[in-house]
Amino acid sequence: MSNLSSSLVKIGNRLLVGLRVRKPIDAWDLIQSIRGVRLTVISDEVGFVILHTPYHAPLFTNLHRERIRQVLNAWQDYLEPIPTGAALNILDSASTQFTRINAAHEIPQVGVGIAKIITICGLGDAISYSLFLRGSGNSHGDVLSCSDKAPLTSLRRSVNVQLKPAPRPGSMIMTRYYPVDIDMGKHLVILGATGSGKTTLARKIVSTALTRNLFSKIVIFDMTGEYSLFFAGRGYVAIPGIDIAANPLTLPKHRASELLASAIQAASYMYNEDNEGFTFIQLEILERALERLRDTDMQSLYRALDELGQEFRRNDYLNAVAAVRRRIRRLMVRALMRNAMSSDALGSRLLIINMAPLYYLSQVASVTFILTFLELMRGRLNNALIVIDEAHRVLNRYVVGETIIEKLIREGRHDKALLTLITQNPLDLKH
Repeated sequence: MSNLSSSLVKIGNRLLVGLRVRKPIDAWDLIQSIRGVRLTVISDEVGFVILHTPYHAPLFTNLHRERIRQVLNAWQDYLEPIPTGAALNILDSASTQFTRINAAHEIPQVGVGIAKIITICGLGDAISYSLFLRGSGNSHGDVLSCSDKAPLTSLRRSVNVQLKPAPRPGSMIMTRYYPVDIDMGKHLVILGATGSGKTTLARKIVSTALTRNLFSKIVIFDMTGEYSLFFAGRGYVAIPGIDIAANPLTLPKHRASELLASAIQAASYMYNEDNEGFTFIQLEILERALERLRDTDMQSLYRALDELGQEFRRNDYLNAVAAVRRRIRRLMVRALMRNAMSSDALGSRLLIINMAPLYYLSQVASVTFILTFLELMRGRLNNALIVIDEAHRVLNRYVVGETIIEKLIREGRHDKALLTLITQNPLDLKH
């Protein structure tokens, strides 16, 4: 059992402790076993219980502690204390998100699946209680106080308080309503439609990772600029082509050819840019051009393709050269013309790469930049969290061959390099 002393907190004249539900439980069984303390039950997507005293004075400290300890010993298989900060966050959320129901004349029917809070202040022929439901009303009230009375049998018949398990204390990440349980030692995919809260959850995960110092480095590829604004002042915001650049042509020739083909295919299928994939002839042309490079820049690659075009006479090869030249031309942007990384960006524990300007200029270039950056930085991404927003733009099911992202998914956990991919539809991702 968790240390009770570290979970007890005093608020006003109350001493309280927050408890998470470990296994499914009917809270009415718990309520009927409680003596000498009050109890607030939060029944929602997850279950929490707050044990609290009617008032607290130093004279009664040992008595209250002993009563709370007795409850925990009796229900230790079902309840576990949570940190005081988590308990206070839950109470703050409940105070603003739930409204007290005036049940002086009739107890409403509150079934399974309805978010509810019920506080029990005393047992007897008539139970003193308060009932709260989620919603905006005029009477939020104190969720730890009681204002109505009713027989226990009537309350139990009307209000269902089947509680579901809640997150473990060590893995709690606070969201708008309650903590969620996320294993920060594994790769993560966040799925949801537009407006469902994907970005909000991802920002909360990054904030928690920063606060708890879980990673040596966090890198966010920000496709829309939202993260750059949200984390302004907390990390280094880099813009490709201005203070950061990643040249794919500095990679080994076979990796450069695979990377360029993967990036162009990914963007092609997502944005209808040259809708056909790379043919075998086009891949051969690209590899031959890379072998002729004298300088590691896109202009040199473009010139090498020109030279190849003058040597071939077959129409299929001439057409292939023209197609590759057309595609490579879109990569002739500053973000890909050199390798550059400011010392501030390298040293920052949180690096946000604002991809929005480059994406607006060229979708192909933005995908190429991400893949190249990860290739070049792989050795420096030990114990790192890598967040890729709109991941389907980079890792989609139409790309042939294994990209650096897939290698990180397969091998990254050995180096403690973990990926968080954010997308709308899992079918868009390459499996």
